[in-house]
Amino acid sequence: MLITVNPSEYVRLLHGLLGQAGVVNLSNGQNVEVPAGVFQFRRYAAGQTDSLYVRTYAELAFQTAMLAYGVGPTFPRADPAAAPESPTGVAAVFRQTLRTGLTMEEQRRVLQGLFNTPFTSVFEAPSATLRDRLLAAVRDSRVPVPLVLNWPDTATAPTTGLAAALALRYDAGRLFFKNPQYPGSNPPAVARVGATVDQPPRRYEDPESTLESMGDSDLTTWVRGFLTPNASIL
Repeated sequence: MLITVNPSEYVRLLHGLLGQAGVVNLSNGQNVEVPAGVFQFRRYAAGQTDSLYVRTYAELAFQTAMLAYGVGPTFPRADPAAAPESPTGVAAVFRQTLRTGLTMEEQRRVLQGLFNTPFTSVFEAPSATLRDRLLAAVRDSRVPVPLVLNWPDTATAPTTGLAAALALRYDAGRLFFKNPQYPGSNPPAVARVGATVDQPPRRYEDPESTLESMGDSDLTTWVRGFLTPNASIL
């Protein structure tokens, strides 16, 4: 979202996070830093079959710093001296932290830090009412809208997990959104333009830009919430 709304601020943050100290001030004045040892994971990412873990150094720096800021003092710290796949190793800790993700309140904290503006969150059971509220927010917003969808933890438990996405627009009965679970430089093998998948049901629109879409009826049963700024962030 930040790179879409304020790319110069994104570059400023990366300049600090990729610097020698690995620390930078957010827009709200608070510091964020790259967790110790996280760049070591890049050495092992090539062996991963899940494209979720194939990240550039810049992506690793930004993503893990924001995860650590959102979670706060309880963010797990890897032991750089441990074997990467051991319980305290950088690969195991990073993978589990990504899988766990952020709560809605933690997402709100990150957004408020990035934009120095209060955000309002909505999180509830899926319904047509919630879908309509989301679509109204997307239509009325001048910036992308962060949303949360049901997302399967496993194929046998299709609605037990959650995932964040970034809603861009609503058109012809479909919500178009960015899926941050994979980089456009290395999309999943099934991600072909026009291809559809289940759990959640969606269509790949442009995998190289992580653009996907979901229809009205599916949104009714898969949407869980969204966040909107209380003031302009442009």
